[in-house]
Amino acid sequence: ETLGIALYRADDLRGALSELQTYRRMSGSIDQNHLLADCLRADGRDLDRAVSVGMELVEDETGDIERRVEAAIVIAAVHLSGGRPARAGAVVGRFLTGPDARSVPPGSVVRLLWVAADVAEAEDAPERAIEALRRLLALDSEYEDAESRIAGLLGVSLHTVHSHTKR
Repeated sequence: ETLGIALYRADDLRGALSELQTYRRMSGSIDQNHLLADCLRADGRDLDRAVSVGMELVEDETGDIERRVEAAIVIAAVHLSGGRPARAGAVVGRFLTGPDARSVPPGSVVRLLWVAADVAEAEDAPERAIEALRRLLALDSEYEDAESRIAGLLGVSLHTVHSHTKR
């Protein structure tokens, strides 16, 4: 497990995949499935397996909430890249508005809102994307990229957005 995590952090995703699969097989634990799913996603060959592995952790209500959120983000990325924004939105929504939303830490909510904005943009719903980004800024006002993204969605200057979000 430790070697798999170290390889993952060193961006050796193939090595991490092998070690984390061994860890899972030997331990029977799904607690690193968020990393396994991300390795599979990055490899690009078995995206259905990435979703399946990630969903095991997402649906494990006894699992660590931050790991479950990370798995949801990976799954959403797979669905978005596959042109399935509704599926991406459903898995992210579970942690933003669904039964698990109350237990998600603010830092994880910020990341989920960024993905929710991606989903909204993919669904050609810029107003929903802006809403998600504004919610994100309410939690983390220093998230500069969010203001730039809102400006792009509104077709206005970053200064204009900055003025409106700091009121």
